[in-house]
Amino acid sequence: MGPMDSRPVGVFDSGVGGLTVLHECLVTMPHEDFVYLGDHARLPYGPRPLEEIRRFAREIGAYLEQQDVKLILVACNAATSAALPRLQEELTVPVVGVITPEAHTAVQMTRNGRVGLLATAATVEAGRYTELVHAFNAGISFHQVACPRLVPLIEGDDPYGEETERAVREYAAPLQAEGVDTVILGCTHYPLIRKIFERVFGRDVKLVFSAEETAREVAETLERKGVENERGREGKPDQLRAISFEPDYLENPHGSVVITQGRTKVLCTAMVDEDIPRWLRGQGKGWITAEYSLLPASTGERVQREASRGKQQGRTIEIQRLIGRAIRAVADFEALGERTLWLDCDVLQADGGTRCAAICGAYVAAMRALDRFGLSRTFRDSVAAVSVGVVEGTPLLDLDYAEDSGADTDMNVVMTGDGRLVEVQATAERDPFARETLDELLELAAGGIGEIATLQAEAVARELP
Repeated sequence: MGPMDSRPVGVFDSGVGGLTVLHECLVTMPHEDFVYLGDHARLPYGPRPLEEIRRFAREIGAYLEQQDVKLILVACNAATSAALPRLQEELTVPVVGVITPEAHTAVQMTRNGRVGLLATAATVEAGRYTELVHAFNAGISFHQVACPRLVPLIEGDDPYGEETERAVREYAAPLQAEGVDTVILGCTHYPLIRKIFERVFGRDVKLVFSAEETAREVAETLERKGVENERGREGKPDQLRAISFEPDYLENPHGSVVITQGRTKVLCTAMVDEDIPRWLRGQGKGWITAEYSLLPASTGERVQREASRGKQQGRTIEIQRLIGRAIRAVADFEALGERTLWLDCDVLQADGGTRCAAICGAYVAAMRALDRFGLSRTFRDSVAAVSVGVVEGTPLLDLDYAEDSGADTDMNVVMTGDGRLVEVQATAERDPFARETLDELLELAAGGIGEIATLQAEAVARELP
C-alpha cells in the first residue's frame, strides 16, 4: 500500500523551545515526517506586542503552507495565544496550538483549586490561559506571572547556571505565596530547565507541560482529516526507533525511569533493601533480582493480571530472569555489600522490544538508586539490549510489533558497554539462517546498543532531585 499522505507536518517556534514538543511528536508519530522552523532572527517573542507576534506567526504559517505541509503545529505559547484563531481562519491546512492541552491538564491535576502560570509577557497579556482554565472550571483560582528573563537565559551560554535559578526563584515566589499546587510551564522553552523548576517548587507542586497531549492532538487531527502517512518503518534499517529516558519519574523509589522506544513505554524502578537472601548471609555480598509485568491496558486487548490467574505465565518468568541476568552480568556484588537491589519493570504500552527496553531502563533506574547510597561502583560497566531481525530479506534494527510478528529471523542481543555479549536469543521463524546472517545481525545490534549506552549515560548523569 502506498502512503496515504506523505507530506510533512510543519512545526514552528521562536527558537529551540519547540523542539521539546517536536520530540514528543516524533515518539508518538514515528511514521510521519516533520519540518521545523525556529525563528532565531526575531527571538524572543515574549516581550513583543501581540500584534507583532501575530504578524510573525502569519508570515511563518504562510511560508510553511507554501512548503506543502499538511498540518501546522504552533509550538510556541506566545504565538498560539496571539495568533491561533487567525491562522486557523486564513490557512487551508489544519493548525494546532499548545495551550488548550496544558490548561485542561492543569485543571484535572489541581487538588486545592489554585493553579499558577509561568509564561512570557505576551502569553500573559493575551489572557488565553485564563479563559481556557475558567472555561474548564470556573471555580479555579488562577495566578499568572510573566517571566521576561527566562527565554534569553535558556537560549544563552549557561542555561543551567546560577542566574537562571535566581530568576526562576524570583518568578516562582508570587505563586508560592498564593499556595498553588499546580503550575503550568507556559513556554515550550521552560521544560529544557525543568530540573530547576522542580528544585524550586519541590515535590508538592505539580508542573504541567503537555507535550504528549499536544502530540496526541496532532495525531488525532491527522487521522480525523485522513492525511496520515503510511504506518510503515520510519527511518533506515540500521536506525533505532525514537528513544528517550525520563529519570526520576516517580518520587518514592530510590531510582526510577520511563524509557520510551517508538510506541513502547516501560516504567522501571529500583529499590535498595538492607537485606539479602538467606543463602548469601555472612558472605559480604549482595544480590540483584528483577520482576516484569504488562499492565492490563498496555496492548491492543486487555491483558489479564497474573495475580488474578494465581500464577505468573512462562513468558513473564523468562523475561524477568533475563533482566536479572543482564544486570547481574555487570555487577560487583562485594561492592554492593549485603543488600538486595530490586528492579521492577512494568510495561505501560507495548509495541515490540519490551524486554530489551526493560533491560535498558532497569540499568538506568539501578544506577540512579545506587548513586543515592554511594554505591555506584557496584556496576563495572553499563549494559543494554536491542532487538534485530530479518524482515522480507532485509536486516532491521529495533523491531516494532508488526515487524517482529512478520520477521523471518528475530534476535534479542544483550551487550555490555565495552562490547561483550551477555545473551543472544536468536530464532529462525521460517527457514534456518546462515552464520553470515548471525554476524550481520550482531554487528547491527552492536551499533544500536552503542547509541543506547550514550543515552543511558546521559540519563544516569543527570542531577538527583
